[in-house]
Amino acid sequence: MLSPLILAWLFYGLSRLGDLVVLLDRARHELAAAAVAAERDRIGRGLHDVLGFSLSAVALRGELALRLLDRDPVRAATELAALVPVLERAHAELGAIAGGRVRLEPRREVDAAIEVLEAAGIAVRAEVETGPLPDGTGTALAAVLREAVTNVLRHSRARTCTITVTRADGAVRLRVVDDGAGGLRAPAPGGTGLESLAARAGGRLSAGPRRGGGFEVVAEFRSDPAGLGGDADGVDPVAGAELADR
Repeated sequence: MLSPLILAWLFYGLSRLGDLVVLLDRARHELAAAAVAAERDRIGRGLHDVLGFSLSAVALRGELALRLLDRDPVRAATELAALVPVLERAHAELGAIAGGRVRLEPRREVDAAIEVLEAAGIAVRAEVETGPLPDGTGTALAAVLREAVTNVLRHSRARTCTITVTRADGAVRLRVVDDGAGGLRAPAPGGTGLESLAARAGGRLSAGPRRGGGFEVVAEFRSDPAGLGGDADGVDPVAGAELADR
């Protein structure tokens, strides 16, 4: 009687082993699909958050050069020449996104924002009162600045814009204010723009229309965030986010 029992147990174990192999193979495919989706989402967010500003600058200067081509060929040539460093920077940023090594410098991004806004005919006032920042904090702050300035260029008819960066009590605060009106839109639902940055920045962000007109974006960082281009799933929830239409 013992031999039939052993054989029955052996055949039962082999049949269960086959089921287990099928389950493991199915789980492997599901994990691979999830990893591909997560990587696609990371690259998509990086392209929007990092390259959006550079591509807006390219489009702006290209349109300006076309308008000036007949009236002021010298100025048009200057604008076309200014496209070269912008394109080189965009190319470098594309490589950084692919490799997950996105690093942005706030001071450099403020200068670039001033240059692009002034090229669009917007008067800019900028005040930067902060020393060296951790890479994660500086990158997150610069990314929010890029997105805010891109929104000014794309979705407003602003004539003036004020950019301030201050540091006090262990917190770094960015404030971008413009006097634009119209062109308002709801935040994109696909995990891009200010909503996505707020979710990944590890700080506090508010964005919305101002009383009396215009639009204001305020971002405050109290800790070193995970940074862009990384795994957003491992980032703690943002301390607070208040978003309005833009």
